[in-house]
Amino acid sequence: MTTRTNKKQRLMKSTTTANQLTKRTSHSNVIGHLGNKKDQKDSNHIRSNEYDYTENIEWNTNPRGSDIDLEHNQYGVHLKQNTVITTHYRELPTEIVIQIVDYISQPKDLKACTLVNKQFYAVANRLLWRSPRFNSKAFVKSFVDYLTNSQKQQQQDLPAVGRHIKTLFLQDRFWTDSSVLRLLPQVPNLEELSLLSCREHISRRPLQSLLRHCPHLTSLSILGRHWISESIIMALAQHYPQLRQLALVSVDEIPPNTLEILASCPLESLEFGFLRPNNLSNQHQLLVDLVRYHRHQLKHLVLLSSISMVDAFFTTRYNDHTVAEGDDNDNDNGNTSSNHSANITTPITHWPRLTKLRLQSCNNVDDSIFIAFIKSHPQLQDLDFMSLNITDTALDIMATSLPLLTQLTLTYCHRISGAGARRFIVNSSDCLSYVYLSDCVRIAEEDLPGRLRKTKRFTRDVNLLTASTIRRLRETHQDT
Repeated sequence: MTTRTNKKQRLMKSTTTANQLTKRTSHSNVIGHLGNKKDQKDSNHIRSNEYDYTENIEWNTNPRGSDIDLEHNQYGVHLKQNTVITTHYRELPTEIVIQIVDYISQPKDLKACTLVNKQFYAVANRLLWRSPRFNSKAFVKSFVDYLTNSQKQQQQDLPAVGRHIKTLFLQDRFWTDSSVLRLLPQVPNLEELSLLSCREHISRRPLQSLLRHCPHLTSLSILGRHWISESIIMALAQHYPQLRQLALVSVDEIPPNTLEILASCPLESLEFGFLRPNNLSNQHQLLVDLVRYHRHQLKHLVLLSSISMVDAFFTTRYNDHTVAEGDDNDNDNGNTSSNHSANITTPITHWPRLTKLRLQSCNNVDDSIFIAFIKSHPQLQDLDFMSLNITDTALDIMATSLPLLTQLTLTYCHRISGAGARRFIVNSSDCLSYVYLSDCVRIAEEDLPGRLRKTKRFTRDVNLLTASTIRRLRETHQDT
């Protein structure tokens, strides 16, 4: 009878201690959970062999021991003699580490993150290698030598860092065919490639290698290249159905059926620019195919040095049946069928997802054309125009028609005045944070703040208004 009573007392004391321990651990922010219960016979009797525990909590109990008491020290919560709880270090979830490191933009800070622990090293190291920059031929040589010397990397237990590279900007003054051909097999996860001013030292061979070794490419920019052949465009369409961004700038000619060949690609950003825009029919065909095949997904569009394409952009009209180009009453031109002419009702093509637009050579775009376009595209956010033939009336309409506009750049727009520009800034939405007005002759220095002084390096008449300047201008207007 006495033995049974002693066992009952010890059991009650053990249960009380367990309850105290549960309360203490909850107040100590010790995160853990009990495993699956193996024995359901007595829910109040806690013994070490009755539970599976995670690594967060080691909980050993011996109900046969003597008095059990709790104590605190710098290492955690302990039960004297026969019951102990210890808290183990647990790494942050990788998702949280990624979010932390994503806030860091400076390379030196990313390098510091690699010294925290292995987890931070793995995350930060990817970003350090994501978009390398090259500033000399010597650095290019050492960089390529390092990536291609796989035997040395294996001997030194170094990771294949080439797989982290996602973006490359290659200029011909630093790169040659040989160095590019050695590099591309080492960057299998490359997503963005820019070939800049590649006229002399880089031929077509790197593009052929690109097709074999870099299957994940989504963005390609070629600047300053005389050759853009139809075979290259067809190869891009075949190997990169995921292509989203394409820039062909400072080139002689672009095959007129380029955008038809790329019709299956989900192009969101396009940039075209010509060295000598002589073949106007080819450029017009590019624009017609752009409207026909890509207008629904296009977000960013840049047209440089082609007055023909700019004119076609504003005058080509589209519906599900036809594509036509001309004035409102010109429905019988050679580009449209008489059977479908009655279906052309919209005055201008609608680009439902277009948010960023940059156009040069806008000499023929006047108020009537510009206002119709602005009113039908309230989603526009970033605009850059050169040589627009618009007046202050168009600025007034733009201020109230584009609630999401954040940036506006106007160059050589000689019919807008300082008063009109000031009124536009004051009446625009709060989203507007950047206005750049260059060489607009009717805007005097005293009309707007943010005038930049001329120097030997900078010779234009420019008003640059940032968010703070725009805010002060609006406050001044309210006071008056």
